Amino acid sequence: MSDTPRTDNAIHDEHDPYEAVGTLCHKLERELNAANTQIGLLVSGSKQQERQIEFLKGRVKELEHDLLSLVFPICEHLHHPKKHKHKYQE
Repeated sequence: MSDTPRTDNAIHDEHDPYEAVGTLCHKLERELNAANTQIGLLVSGSKQQERQIEFLKGRVKELEHDLLSLVFPICEHLHHPKKHKHKYQE
């Protein structure tokens, strides 16, 4: 089996192989342009997702810090008369 079946079919067109090959070239060029456009959209979307992930990671750190700033004093007061460092304490 050929790795270029569409081209092979166009070359063996009974009516006008040159026109068939030309038509095939137009179609393949459209498919290539569409594929390149799709790749561009995927890359753009990927970069946007990376930015969103970085933003969310930063937001998680902010929320962890805020939570610990609220919880740590309560924890120290109620449960731990001895001073020690918590896992997330800065």
